[in-house]
Amino acid sequence: SALGRVLTFFRADRCGLLGVDGERQVINVLYGAYAKGLAGLPGEIDLVGLFPWGARTLLAERAPVIVRRLADLPPEAAVDRASWDQFVPIRSNLAVPIKAGDVVTHILVMHWVHTESDFPDDCVPRLRLLGEMIVNALHRKRAFDDARAGRRERVQRALEGCADASIQRIEKDRGRHTEHQPSQGRRRQGARGARVEDGIQEGTAADRRPQHPNRIERG
Repeated sequence: SALGRVLTFFRADRCGLLGVDGERQVINVLYGAYAKGLAGLPGEIDLVGLFPWGARTLLAERAPVIVRRLADLPPEAAVDRASWDQFVPIRSNLAVPIKAGDVVTHILVMHWVHTESDFPDDCVPRLRLLGEMIVNALHRKRAFDDARAGRRERVQRALEGCADASIQRIEKDRGRHTEHQPSQGRRRQGARGARVEDGIQEGTAADRRPQHPNRIERG
């Protein structure tokens, strides 16, 4: 992964991409790469409560937090140092804010746990560019996934609509066929009635014929 290559290049022990929740003032670990045997960062971190100096530097000033040696931390970073010692012990730290417009939405962070790192200052803009590229790629992937999910939902609705229309057409045709087709009992009764009428007509014609056609009446 990209974070894994950054971890190896800088010989760091942790490298993570953090998402910033501006409303709750917390950060969430989105992706991370870690040295073998080293525990990852917790899923959610109270940035303002645990690292107030770092939060002000990153979110308000939109500047990187560069800590090559903990002894170089300013006095106003006392709470931050205590939180590092208690929750994520480190020797050096580099956190680079990633902005969307004027708002910091992500943070690319690296930790050195076992040794101090004298990383150069010119790596900061390079890491910021890398972070922006990763965030843009994530946004494109999310947009693609949303579009694919929306397309799948539209296709499903279309299929359901076609199925409903087909069922309604079948039921309508079945009802029309039942309405116009005479029942079998009525057909049999009609046939018997026709035979009875034929018999009556034949009998009537026979009654009209003289019974003794060869008889001569005498006067």
